[in-house]
Amino acid sequence: MTHVDFKRAARRLMFALLGSVSLSGIFCAALASPESTDETLSLASIPADVKHTVYMPDLAYNHFVDGLVRIVDGDSLRYLGTLSMGFMGFFNTSRDGNTLYTAGTYYERLNRGKRTDTIAIYDAHSLQLLREVVIPTKHAQDLPYPAFLVPAWTGPLVFEQNATPASSVTVIDSLAGRFVGEVETAGCSGIFPSSKLPSRFSTLCGDGTALTVSLDAGGKELSRLRSAKLFDPDADALFTAVADDGDREIFLSFNGVLHFVDVSGERAVETEKPWSIVNATLARENWRPGGNQVLALHRESHQLFVTMHRHGKEGSHKVPADEIWQIDLSQHRVVKRIFGTQALSVAVTQGAHPLLFAVSADDGSMSRYDVEAGLAHTGEIAKPLLESAATLMVH
Repeated sequence: MTHVDFKRAARRLMFALLGSVSLSGIFCAALASPESTDETLSLASIPADVKHTVYMPDLAYNHFVDGLVRIVDGDSLRYLGTLSMGFMGFFNTSRDGNTLYTAGTYYERLNRGKRTDTIAIYDAHSLQLLREVVIPTKHAQDLPYPAFLVPAWTGPLVFEQNATPASSVTVIDSLAGRFVGEVETAGCSGIFPSSKLPSRFSTLCGDGTALTVSLDAGGKELSRLRSAKLFDPDADALFTAVADDGDREIFLSFNGVLHFVDVSGERAVETEKPWSIVNATLARENWRPGGNQVLALHRESHQLFVTMHRHGKEGSHKVPADEIWQIDLSQHRVVKRIFGTQALSVAVTQGAHPLLFAVSADDGSMSRYDVEAGLAHTGEIAKPLLESAATLMVH
């Protein structure tokens, strides 16, 4: 290095050091400024004036270990907050909407190490964690279908779907904060609780039947009874997503056939003959349901909403919606069809003036529709709201 090069290098080093000192001084001065205040962390609560709360479980595909539930005001479309649900978490609400439940997996080193599975119970208004129950490390690694984490109709029991891949159901007491037991349900999946006995649930099985398990108050098994064959799983399987209609569940097949099953008694029974929502004219274009939460029911008016795609075929049951159909269950016919916005999941409010919500697989946005106004589009959150659109719930 020449004498000139050495002088230039020394000058650059001097300016760099001076710059560092200057920046450090500014930083220290900012810290010492009497105008600066300490930041405090706080927990947001849901405002009391929110009438319709929309919950969107997000598996966060780019960082699976940190799944969450995004919460939105369905009327103002304001973003209200989030809940953590861990790796491949499940989510649901209590029937009265006052309690929230998440079930998830947590690893000691995020993606490795000791595994812990939990069910967490939150207050739906304050979003405060009320209790957490550690459960066996058998939590099913699946989409957050509501049928995989289900509170009993009444009482403290909560049921959670396991898969190791052997299928079973975890039962907890959400008030006592304790694990109650595990019920073996080999070859069956989905949990559909009874409205008559809080400790009873049914589950769909791979042979086309439903298994109903009744427990006593302490979680001990009293009986398990199989239904008659309800569907043909090889010819036309059923979606895991269902529409809850009181004592019965409404199931939808991959080809668009509705099945009505009463799950309240000791044995699940079909309540009416299955029928297709796709008439002969629509069948020419092979319209089929597709997505995740593919159907939603407004119980009072008997209106069902389904995400549909044309040119359906074997294996297309996850294809997002070209259209959303409104079906009148009393008339057994489609009464309205609208553009589907590539919706993967739909949910509808209950009571007067129902609102339909749909979340898009295309860009993670959410759209809102006024059912009484002929499914008029009344608002949306256009920016990407979800990293990975999964299911959708509203209360």
